Amino acid sequence: MLKSKVEDQRRRRDDVNLEIKELDRVAICVKSHKLLKQLLKENPRLNEIMKNAHNKIEALVGVKNWVIEILEKSPVALTYYQNASEERKTFEVLEWRDYAAIRLLDYIDNAGREFRDLNLRGEVAVTNPIKLIWLATTYGTGGAKPYFFKDMLQLFRQLSGVSELKLYDLVTKRAEAGISPKDIDKVIGARLLRAVEKDWPINWKDIQ
Repeated sequence: MLKSKVEDQRRRRDDVNLEIKELDRVAICVKSHKLLKQLLKENPRLNEIMKNAHNKIEALVGVKNWVIEILEKSPVALTYYQNASEERKTFEVLEWRDYAAIRLLDYIDNAGREFRDLNLRGEVAVTNPIKLIWLATTYGTGGAKPYFFKDMLQLFRQLSGVSELKLYDLVTKRAEAGISPKDIDKVIGARLLRAVEKDWPINWKDIQ
């Protein structure tokens, strides 16, 4: 019984690896090409890394070094990323761009890792966004859909500071309802934490 289960797992893993190799050769569509071009134009450093990387490993290392440079300007965020501090109060003082940096580093640290995707009825999925960007830039392949590049556009805008978290509307609404600024911060922190923990694309409408 145990041997049969192990063989099934090995067979499933081989099927996943085969699907990944096939997907790596799938050309991206015209809309994805346009969004990729916009992504690289808005992020010259990312464009440089992707164009100079000879393989996906160099792309991963290049992006990681770049993001670490950004995170080093925020010691609290760097400490949080390194798990040196898991206190809630540390999370609550992170800047908006820190969330993007930590999310990217989490992608890189878990690149190629298999997990069961509940959205795919428990099917095995593999996450490696940087690899998809490199394949699309280098070969025009990888099979990434437009929604992937839209998400990456927003993520890198958040990283660069172009996209900012606007609290005015929520703060005003909560204040008018008689909720204190301290409690407002708790609401925002809790919803951001939930989004980061579940690796959701952080949408301000969802946070409100």
